[in-house]
Amino acid sequence: ISYSNYGIVTSCFWDTENSSLNYSEGGTGKTTAEMKILSTFTDAGWDFTTVWAIKEGIDYPKLKWPYIPPQQTGNLQVTLTPAAAVSAGSQWNVDSGTWQNSTVTVTGLSVGSHTVNYKPITGWTKPISEQVTITASQTNSISRSYTQLTSQPSQFGTLNGKSIKLTLKDTYGADVTFSLTGGGYGEMDPCDKSFSTITLYDTTEKSLFTITSKAETSIGSIIANGPLKGIVAKTTNLRGDIEVDGSLGTLTLNDVADNHTITIGSPAIPNPKAATTFTFDRVSDLAIDSGMPIKSFTATEWLVGSIDAPSVGSITTKGDKKRSITGDLDVDVTSGTIQSIKIAGTLSGDWTCDSIKSISAAQIVETNLSLSRIPDSKNLALGKLTTTGWIDSSQILSQGNIGTVTAGAMINSSCFAGVAEGITGLPTAEATSFPETATIKSIAIKGIRTESSPYYINSNIAAANILSVSVVYPKTDNSGVPFGLSANYIKKLTIKKNDGKSVLLKELKESKDSQTIDGVEIRLY
Repeated sequence: ISYSNYGIVTSCFWDTENSSLNYSEGGTGKTTAEMKILSTFTDAGWDFTTVWAIKEGIDYPKLKWPYIPPQQTGNLQVTLTPAAAVSAGSQWNVDSGTWQNSTVTVTGLSVGSHTVNYKPITGWTKPISEQVTITASQTNSISRSYTQLTSQPSQFGTLNGKSIKLTLKDTYGADVTFSLTGGGYGEMDPCDKSFSTITLYDTTEKSLFTITSKAETSIGSIIANGPLKGIVAKTTNLRGDIEVDGSLGTLTLNDVADNHTITIGSPAIPNPKAATTFTFDRVSDLAIDSGMPIKSFTATEWLVGSIDAPSVGSITTKGDKKRSITGDLDVDVTSGTIQSIKIAGTLSGDWTCDSIKSISAAQIVETNLSLSRIPDSKNLALGKLTTTGWIDSSQILSQGNIGTVTAGAMINSSCFAGVAEGITGLPTAEATSFPETATIKSIAIKGIRTESSPYYINSNIAAANILSVSVVYPKTDNSGVPFGLSANYIKKLTIKKNDGKSVLLKELKESKDSQTIDGVEIRLY
């Protein structure tokens, strides 16, 4: 215990009437009525926006809960070079806001990530839009350069009231034709046989950009300074980025590879029917960041990448037996609702969505589904999941109801509906494990004829209500680690044991119904 009579007390008060004290070593004495007046404290500098709250005339100030911290902000300054580009009109903006001149500082930006865009100007290649990080109370200063075209740019599209096509030789000497119909014009360097940058100006929602060639060709980046009806380039490989400042109806390409990004804006006038259709051959290392819904994405395969979109209609990989392409999909997806996922090969990746209506794949490996839709009798968080192969090292974590899950086998995986966040093993207690009264309608682990058993290994199924579960040939020895089912109620459970005999249990709803069958632990709460 220590004692000190040194220090300064400021902006503090006590109630002289309730305490019966008229003197204190620190602070200012106030009457009970004064202690219940807002101005007593605001005059002393107290923060009633984020820290304190008061019911005037009724009570003393109290701390707000939860505490709402003041928004932290920072600044951004962008310097554009060279001087000739600045004179030609180069500008930048943050998050599609007002265009800013070089060296201007934009203040009051919220802490975190923001998008910096650069304005296209004739005769120059602009920097690609990028993400920058804003730090509290600091100014992030960056410098970016425009690149002047090495020769007078060649143009195509609507020029002087006429529709003009442009044909150039690619690096292999083959003819490649560029056209833009429906409004707007395009520019590119005629001496650059790699077609490093194609810039489109004054486009509208009726503008269609087409690239045609008799054989495969490649391009770098496409920058559209406005919306597009579509980009159609069936024989063209993308070796750069695509940036569309507005909506995009359709995008058709051959192959996409080498860590690139497709960025799409949104319609200038909100249109609930507006959505983008993607059609590719082989894809790898691609990120799609779309401000508008995706109607469909179709490819032969997609290895490594991401999708961030408000919603998705369908995602399909077809594979190609003639080229020995299985049709795998390995992407991370952030979206609202997804209607259909149909994968010819293996499905992988982290999926954070409101709901998914249907999933089918040859097998599901290292896939994490995080579905946020709350329990709803009419709308399922996951409607249907089907694979004839393995669900392997995967997690299906749903806040809401799950329809049907059918798989050949399941290993090191979980299927949870309405289970408390953070639980990774077999749930143990009702109070903490089932905060949502969600239901799993049906799960069936059927086995794989071409592979030997066991087919249900170290995997857990849990929900408040499970209507039907069927598993065949479970693993009987899991090295002491419990696995199986956990629920408040299981309507029907069928386990085909390793001796070939089946066990059928119905209407399990009390703790006394808990048991272990052939290594599968069944917990009822």
